[in-house]
Amino acid sequence: MGEWAAAELPKPDYSRQTDNRVGLTDAGNALAADIGLLVADTLTGKHPQLEWETVPKPPNDMSFNPPVLVGFNNGMYLDLVGSSIAEAIAVLRGDRD
Repeated sequence: MGEWAAAELPKPDYSRQTDNRVGLTDAGNALAADIGLLVADTLTGKHPQLEWETVPKPPNDMSFNPPVLVGFNNGMYLDLVGSSIAEAIAVLRGDRD
């Protein structure tokens, strides 16, 4: 999946470049978010203690309001949708393989 997505993301349907900055189109954001949801589905299927929640506070938290996975032993949460979008942008910038 990762190699396929890395090959698709640079295509005009999924990304754009403006003012020397690279970004995702709506379709690119959706693709990256879907990959995050797929990973989350796999994790929740293998680890039933994991659940979806929203981060209620603080409002300046990067994951404020979007759904995140909770239930990890360390009490942390995992924002797979936001992380996948950030990784997709890093791939486009050449920061990731």
